[in-house]
Amino acid sequence: MQRSDHLYDIGLVLDWNISMRKRNTGSAIFLHLAQQDFKPTEGCIAVTRPVMNRLLRLISRESYIEVRH
Repeated sequence: MQRSDHLYDIGLVLDWNISMRKRNTGSAIFLHLAQQDFKPTEGCIAVTRPVMNRLLRLISRESYIEVRH
């Protein structure tokens, strides 16, 4: 995926409704870079580039993000 605003320059696909599909719960959630004014996403999780860089150093395949809704 590419965007001219570079929000997807760094992105991770979260296992949201992928391995255990449920109807009407959304198709996917991505972790990607936030807009400068932190406008809302379309259901994704967005963070600043410094936060993303820190996360990339800390996460592994065993890491998880808990999404509460």
